[in-house]
Amino acid sequence: MTTFTRPLALFILFLLQFSLIVSSANAQSSNGALHLDNQIDIRILVDVSGSMKKTDPLNLRVPALQVLTQLLPENAQAGVWAFADEASLVVPHGAIDSQWRARALAAAQNIRSNGQYTDIGGALQTAAFGEQARTSQRNLHVILLTDGMVDVAKNEVVNIRARNELLQHITQQYVDAGALVHAIGLSHAVDEKTLNDIARRTDGLFAVAENADQLLDIFLRALDNSVLTQQAPVSTDRQTFVVNDDTESITVVVEKNGDQAVALQSPDGEVISANETSKQVAWQESSTHDVVTVQQPEQGTWTVASNEAAVTRVNVQGKLQMDLRLPSNNIYLGQSTPLQIALADASGAITDPELLSRFALQLSLENDQQQVLWQHQQGMSSSMVN
Repeated sequence: MTTFTRPLALFILFLLQFSLIVSSANAQSSNGALHLDNQIDIRILVDVSGSMKKTDPLNLRVPALQVLTQLLPENAQAGVWAFADEASLVVPHGAIDSQWRARALAAAQNIRSNGQYTDIGGALQTAAFGEQARTSQRNLHVILLTDGMVDVAKNEVVNIRARNELLQHITQQYVDAGALVHAIGLSHAVDEKTLNDIARRTDGLFAVAENADQLLDIFLRALDNSVLTQQAPVSTDRQTFVVNDDTESITVVVEKNGDQAVALQSPDGEVISANETSKQVAWQESSTHDVVTVQQPEQGTWTVASNEAAVTRVNVQGKLQMDLRLPSNNIYLGQSTPLQIALADASGAITDPELLSRFALQLSLENDQQQVLWQHQQGMSSSMVN
């Protein structure tokens, strides 16, 4: 079971199209007033202290980090730090492109568990956002993974002082910068109160994975709290998904068993694998998942053509984008929360009432156990996007 601090944790939105999308050239939109590209700066901190040998004996941080870094959006900036006694930069901070992703894949392979201490505060200080980042108008996020508590010395008085410094001053620096810290604990031996306090004060996500197998799922939940991703629904048996005619690219995450060969079959029957890629296909492999990006994918039903492999996620880029604005990421039972939702094309937010009327919005609310607590569906209108 995975636990989250947010009593009402997750909004799920579906855009239901009742007719073909009108060409963006015929749509009325604001003059680029709304920017939907994911302008984020995300910094990933991974615990490599010696205790990780027990909590992550199979080193599943490696494939989880590999998948996470491959799903970060273009136009974003990111960096990866490993920390124990001190923090070290393992993937240089910079713009995400194919070269950055290749460096991240390679660097993840070198993650070990050989540090003596767990200096969480020192790691957050090392990866802190400078003046340039704070004034860049990017959304600032940190994903912090640790299995322990603030542990910087054998002297407990020193540890208490370091913990107080983390909560009183270092966390406040992130609050002042408007940066969200998504704190992930690996095992319940973690100092849940400290991580919860950091996440709550910065309006980030807090979750505890009871074992390393849950890491990727929680990493992706933290990513979804950082970036608004558009996803295609996957069939209940996790074998198929449908690509619409306006889709420009898809990124498919496929879960597999070890060295199992994975292939995707397009609607016309063409089989794509890691050994049969082209300029339109990028295929990244890890020990637990493959990440496949296809440019200009064929419209229709795609299938994973591999025994025991399963599609877990399909990110979509298309001509039409959806944006969701919430005043806070953390929503509690009984709280009234306004939502601002927008559809946009390359020119900006779409406000044409006739075009908007061709869509309906279905919104669901889930709890910690991913049980649907509430559902609502209504038509789109210009009042929702202004």
